[in-house]
Amino acid sequence: VDPNFTTVMLRNIPNKYTTKMLLAVLDRRFAKQYDYVYLPVDFVNHCNVGYAFINFRTVESYRRFINTFDGISVCECLPGLNSRKIVEVTPARVHGLTENVSRLRDSPVMHELLQHPDWMPSHGAIIGQTWGIKVTGRDQYGNQLEEEAGVDELGADNLPCGGATDRKSTRLNS
Repeated sequence: VDPNFTTVMLRNIPNKYTTKMLLAVLDRRFAKQYDYVYLPVDFVNHCNVGYAFINFRTVESYRRFINTFDGISVCECLPGLNSRKIVEVTPARVHGLTENVSRLRDSPVMHELLQHPDWMPSHGAIIGQTWGIKVTGRDQYGNQLEEEAGVDELGADNLPCGGATDRKSTRLNS
């Protein structure tokens, strides 16, 4: 494992699993050890696409997560739904909070995410601060975009990760 890796891709998540369910599982074993969770959603079917990205604050937490979840039955490690899937944990291509946020900020799905606050990633922001994500470009229909995602758009359920409100905030703009 690369000593700088901190972000995992958690695969084989049941499609009906929600971000709230995933955060509850993470908080039981990894509270305050992660700062970014993104469970991508299929915009047509309104269910997750079967994987999530989780960034850990330390390499140690990252390694412990892999050892805890990789190769384990979904029923054991992601309770709440009946599934025969086996969880797979792999290193993500992008690592670190800033890098993950930058990648998402610059992606074409950002406009759609702004329309659905419950689909936005969860992160360690403090209420009252903005994501600082300014979205420019064009949506899938060719319309010009320029929007800023603030904490109000994220919703209280997504703030902050790990349940702490006193942690240092991370300003997410460049």
